Amino acid sequence: MGSRLRAACAVFAVAGASAALVLAGPVIGADRAFAAEAAERPAALRFANLTDDGGSIDLLLDGRLRVVAMVGGRTTDFMVVPAGRHTIGVRGDASPDAAAALIVAPGASPTVLLLGRSSHPSAFTLPDVADSAPSIRVVNTSATRVHVGIADDGFDIDAGSSQLAPVHAGLVDVEAAATGGLGDVSSAPQTATVRQTFTVRPTASMVAIVTGSPALLVIHAIAPHALAPDALALQADDQPPVGVVRSMFRHDGLWLRRILAGIVIVLVFAATLSSLAVFRVESLEDRVRNRMR
Repeated sequence: MGSRLRAACAVFAVAGASAALVLAGPVIGADRAFAAEAAERPAALRFANLTDDGGSIDLLLDGRLRVVAMVGGRTTDFMVVPAGRHTIGVRGDASPDAAAALIVAPGASPTVLLLGRSSHPSAFTLPDVADSAPSIRVVNTSATRVHVGIADDGFDIDAGSSQLAPVHAGLVDVEAAATGGLGDVSSAPQTATVRQTFTVRPTASMVAIVTGSPALLVIHAIAPHALAPDALALQADDQPPVGVVRSMFRHDGLWLRRILAGIVIVLVFAATLSSLAVFRVESLEDRVRNRMR
């Protein structure tokens, strides 16, 4: 019976491995399709220094120095990068948690806002939303609820939220003040209303970033942040597709973990079936022997 048991285990092990490859096939295929899409549709990043102290920042992207002495209030040009996972850090910051992780989809061109202190800023990703023009999108990155006034319109925005306001082309004033309640600016007496003037073109939208504390809010003007696909393609001529594929398959090892989990499940199932099959064979032989007696 030992040879039969070994044979049964070998058969079911081969079947289990084959089934695991079948289960892992869609995952590998999806990763390859995503990598191919990333090679055809590169991504881009740009950074805005909106820190409270306005200090200069030396920025590292994936461990390499990419921006030197970016002063407060400045925005970099778009940098074409492979789609996938990237890390953002600041030179001189020895904290192990200083590097922030960011996953950029193929064809996307988000803006990364650097907030807080320039020595150790936090990253806030501004998606490349295609807004209708002319308009102003107000994004509240402060830690408090703010009341925003644009032209004759007023509305409240919670921390970490945004709202789109259609406007007329030309010069538009944007005001912001922290609220103590639902639209009650007077309940926060130490808060002053801040104002920023935007130049809105008929064919483009603008972004107003509200930062700071309730006692000292700041409004930053960001030009249209979405990079047109044709402009992105023109900047991607020197991007090697091999690096894109490598970054796709380094996506936190998710596809590898799925494959290993599938193999373990199938092998356990195969071992169970194998033991049941051997038990049935032994039972059948016992019956034959008993009848022969």
